[in-house]
Amino acid sequence: EIVQTVPDNKLADNAQYWMGECYYGMAKYQQALTEFTKVFAYRKTEKDDDAQLKIARCYQALGEREKALAAFQKLVDDFPKSEYVAAAQREMKYLSGL
Repeated sequence: EIVQTVPDNKLADNAQYWMGECYYGMAKYQQALTEFTKVFAYRKTEKDDDAQLKIARCYQALGEREKALAAFQKLVDDFPKSEYVAAAQREMKYLSGL
């Protein structure tokens, strides 16, 4: 596993993200949440906004509405140029009942 054997490898953050995706795909949202959060340990990652979106969706799937809202807002605030901002804003409206 590249994440453990070569954590400084330029692909390690990507591998970390996809570990989260695997758990997410198996509906193991708590484990997915843990793996997506680890993406932020990599200073130079291009998967940070992807991971933030999935963190929000994990909270949503776990029924933790307030945490999901906060995670979507963090995506909008921290990554304003992300391709996921519009999706995050839609999800926030849905979770807020608007």
